[in-house]
Amino acid sequence: MATVGYIQTAMFTVSAWDFLICLAEELKVAGILGFCPSIVIYYVSRIGILLLMAAELLMQFASIAHCEVFWHITSATSTISSAATSFLFFLRVRAVYEKSLSVTIAFAIFWLAIPVTCSLWNISVQASHMGSAQCILSGFGSFPSMCLWVKAAYDTSVFAAITWRIISYAVADRVPRSQRWRLIRGAGMSQICRDLLRGGQQFYFVTIGTTLMGASAVFLPVDSHNRLWLPLPGKAIEGIMACRVFRKLVLSSDEYQEGRSHRDSIMLTTVFVPDVEPT
Repeated sequence: MATVGYIQTAMFTVSAWDFLICLAEELKVAGILGFCPSIVIYYVSRIGILLLMAAELLMQFASIAHCEVFWHITSATSTISSAATSFLFFLRVRAVYEKSLSVTIAFAIFWLAIPVTCSLWNISVQASHMGSAQCILSGFGSFPSMCLWVKAAYDTSVFAAITWRIISYAVADRVPRSQRWRLIRGAGMSQICRDLLRGGQQFYFVTIGTTLMGASAVFLPVDSHNRLWLPLPGKAIEGIMACRVFRKLVLSSDEYQEGRSHRDSIMLTTVFVPDVEPT
């Protein structure tokens, strides 16, 4: 119990600290994009993760009168914030494939699997006091692990699809064969392609380890209560990193204005989902 409390306290502290030190960037992003679907999704992810960390910290330490109601609110926050975080990368993969209908449908179905599996977990769990002032959760089985396995598969698919597409653009633009090994770092690409590629790499390689570690928690020889909360770091880190790479793309958008190709315009506007298409 003490270890879980330390983990939850650390994750809430990290999430709150990251939000506060990036507050100026948060406001700047809102000013650049204005009110559009992508900024709504971004803030749902950003604020949702922070609220989730706070709610789970309260569940661990505070005396809560109505456990079942509080758990339903917490689980709904978890599902919505996780879905919003993953949707930010759905926008990316849709962008680099230039709004391809088949790609959009395929990844939309894959994305829907995330809130579905998370909801199965939330529905299966019961919250009660069980002789304690704090809420105790039971009946969750392997659903927390299943949700993270689906997210790991989704993140891997998005990362592979975006990397393949962007590198294929560069090869099609006749990058010399001797320099193709440098494509993995974005050499010779336009600024937006390079930022999309590097942002995806930054997100994936930072988060996949914690996601898989949390997903594997079901196999660890620990009690069921601890097993439930071990995936928590993966959720916090994923939300922080997804929002970080999104902010970087938005804040760099002014650099793309001059000399960008039609393909770059499609990518940029699809990621941001503005109200007006580029001319």
